Amino acid sequence: MAWSKKKCGLYLNDHLADFEADFTARLSPPAQFEQHKRVCYRLMGTHLIGFGSGGAVGVSADATSYIFDGTGDFKSAPDSSDWDLFTDTSNMTIDLFVKFAVHTGTEYIMNQGNGTLAWNFQHVHGSGFKMAVIDSTEVIDMPLGGEITDTNWHHLAFIKVVDEYGIYVDDTQVSFLDDPSTISSITTQLNIGCWNASSNFFNGNKDEIRIYHGNPFGAAPNVGLSDTITAPTEQHTVDGSTKLLIHGAEPVVSGSKGTDGWTALDATGNHTTTGHGDLDEDTVDFQF
Repeated sequence: MAWSKKKCGLYLNDHLADFEADFTARLSPPAQFEQHKRVCYRLMGTHLIGFGSGGAVGVSADATSYIFDGTGDFKSAPDSSDWDLFTDTSNMTIDLFVKFAVHTGTEYIMNQGNGTLAWNFQHVHGSGFKMAVIDSTEVIDMPLGGEITDTNWHHLAFIKVVDEYGIYVDDTQVSFLDDPSTISSITTQLNIGCWNASSNFFNGNKDEIRIYHGNPFGAAPNVGLSDTITAPTEQHTVDGSTKLLIHGAEPVVSGSKGTDGWTALDATGNHTTTGHGDLDEDTVDFQF
């Protein structure tokens, strides 16, 4: 039986009744219970605790995300070899939290390149997420899956393990492709929230935006879509494989948030990002 609001209500109420009747009552294994609980709260539109409040927040937690208006807001970072995700078969990960404000057309989560040489992480409303990699033609084209149809927060991850690709929404694998194709290094800026700094603008909120050279979730994507990961419950911290990390409350280096062209240093300290349009912080922070 698929998870639904009704099933979630029965599941949570049953476990609460067990607690009330007998504090030592046997429950599901803790990890399984926590995973099911997160799914239930997301489906029910109810949240527990976010990065910005409560006792379980990470070190240096903030209470903000970035809000994109869908008409011209995006973040960019200059070209870097850190964005070379498809030049070889090394493990690579993109993950973040997203909250869609509308559900129409195609919105880009992240992109580098243009119509002739590019990689594009996108959400096609009505179908779901995909990663497309282009070298004159689409050389890597993942099946669409995992459509988001609500305005709740969701954890999203694209994970490449050698030449096997998986997309995950809220811990669950929703797409798979096995493809050994590679492309040349792209020499244009990284775009967060649009395609090629010009179109398909994201409308909503993003938090904890990360590019990681490796497989921090221990993912094993497969054709049966049976793999699961565990979404973070604290802010990410930086290690040697973290190539980009945007928490949503970075100090301004120049300009002012909410005005075109302001800059900030990402959490790795290696990349200066630029806010375009009227991209600004929002007090709507990710919540569990």
